[in-house]
This record gives sequence, structure tokens and C-alpha cells, in this order.
Amino acid sequence: MSTKTLIVACSLVAGAGLFTGAGVARASTMGLAQAFDNVGITDAATAAAGDLDGTGDSFPASGLAADGLAPGAVLPHDAIRLTWPDVRPGQPDNVLADGQAIALSGSGTTLGVVAASTGGDTSGTLTVTYTDGSTASSAIKVANWVDTGGGPLATAGGWNSATGGAGTLPVSLSYLSVPLDPAKTVASVTLPSVGTALGHTTPALHVFDLAIGTAAGARYRATTSAARTAWAPRRMTAPRSGTRSPAARCPTSTSPPSTTPT
Repeated sequence: MSTKTLIVACSLVAGAGLFTGAGVARASTMGLAQAFDNVGITDAATAAAGDLDGTGDSFPASGLAADGLAPGAVLPHDAIRLTWPDVRPGQPDNVLADGQAIALSGSGTTLGVVAASTGGDTSGTLTVTYTDGSTASSAIKVANWVDTGGGPLATAGGWNSATGGAGTLPVSLSYLSVPLDPAKTVASVTLPSVGTALGHTTPALHVFDLAIGTAAGARYRATTSAARTAWAPRRMTAPRSGTRSPAARCPTSTSPPSTTPT
């Protein structure tokens, strides 16, 4: 019997710098749940429906629920109330980031993002639009789900496969903290334009939750220069001998990821 564990840990920090500007025309917004277009969480009965990475792999619902990430559950993290997708295993529970404008309302110092990358690490620009028409953009980077180093939000001890098998190596979710202007009210969040294609060497960014809150010690600083992001090298998980793993899709370099598939 495989062992699945979930560890709540430190967050990945993103959006270290911002730039602000006047409002621009945006596509029609929708709620995050309305935008869900990918099945990333399954159980034994629905494993065939999962396809987080283009090869039929998915997070195990039991491994996530064991530590509180059950459908609709609230997880306090970084002083922000994250809400896990309120859908059954085997149903769309995340959106593939491709420039969608997601309706989100609230004020605070921080936008919390729960996400995972497949096919390698991903990067892009996330833009917050405020109700006064102004915008603020942050460059973000999200670790491959087979990378459990560097402080993931949660790590499960394996994954489900559409073929009926199960992986035994850890897979993880990332948490990103994006600065907000606390004096303004958020109207929407435009996701990075990464793409909707999936595959072994095709980077894709999956967003499971967006939440606004006031993180302890958070400070907002606007700049008119190009957005910039700190990069922290992370450990890579080596495959066990003879074990099929999506780890082959994880870059072995600790340098910042490229948008070019490797």
C-alpha cells in the first residue's frame, strides 16, 4: 500500500516587484470556478478522468484530504484563507493559465495563488486590475509539480494514473504571494499567458485558488520599472530506480526556467 503524506510548508515568494499603469481594455471576466478546464485531482474510481500533465497523471484526492485539502475546505496560510476547489474528484478543479481575466473582489496586502506547473517550471506575468481602472503586474515563477524542494504549499506522496497505476514519488502544490496595494480594491486578476497544451516537455501552469488577504509584515511598494522576481534554486527529486515518474519533465538546472520546453 502506497503512503501519501501532505506537508504544509513555507511559501514560494513571487511578485517581488511591480509596475503600475492606467487601466486597459480587458476580456470579459469570469469566476475562477467557472474557468476550470482541467482535471487535476482524482480518486481510485475517477483516475481515468485525470490529466494534469498530458499523460493521465493527477493528484490523489485522498492524499490531499488527509491533511485538510478536501473539496471546499479552507486552509489558513500566510494569514490568508485559501479555499480548496469545491468539486468532486474527477471533475475540473483548476484552470490552465492562458491570459484569462478572473473576477475577484477584495482589498488587502497580498494575493495568494495556489498553483502547480507540469512539463517543467513556468513563468509569466500576472496582472491585477483595481476598481479605479489602474493595474499592477508581477512576474511570477511556479515550480514543476515533481519539484518538492524550496518550500511547496503541500506535498503528496504519490500520484494517480489514468492507466490504473499509481506513482510513488512526491508531487507538490506551490503557493505564491503577490503584493497588492491595500488602499485599492481588486476587481480582477489576469492570469499569465502560458498556454493550454499539455505534455511531457510542454510547460503548463495550473491555478487552483486565488485569495486576497493581509499577510503579516507585508509591505506594498510600487515601481515604474519592469517587474522583477527573485529566484531561489530548488532541490530536484531524483527518480527511484525502475520507477516511472513525471520527474523526467523537471529541469535539472537550478538556473531560472526558460519558456522553451526542455
